[in-house]
Amino acid sequence: MEVLLVVALALVGAGFVVIALQRGVAAPPTDPTLDDLEARKATALEALLDLDEEHAVGKISDTDYAELKASYEVEAVTVMDEIDRVDGAAPDAIEREIAAVRARLARTRGPSAPTED
Repeated sequence: MEVLLVVALALVGAGFVVIALQRGVAAPPTDPTLDDLEARKATALEALLDLDEEHAVGKISDTDYAELKASYEVEAVTVMDEIDRVDGAAPDAIEREIAAVRARLARTRGPSAPTED
């Protein structure tokens, strides 16, 4: 009896998984945080260092070394560009927020109220 209950529950759970997969339910994409990007950058740079060491001691052929190095360099540069995009966007967002607050204050105070510069 207990075995039938366990099997039934397992089938119900599997059914939910199958339905979710058929519907294409996926986690919404999220923008990577600066910490995530810094971790990816560190991983890519560490991989380059490890690759150089392994090539220097003869563990990796020249052909494989060239291919892997190019791949890791592309990853590192891509991540650094993304860091610049994410990190550089913060000051612009802050400036827009300041401008919005100033505009709200100007509307609230009215045209005759003194403003600070």
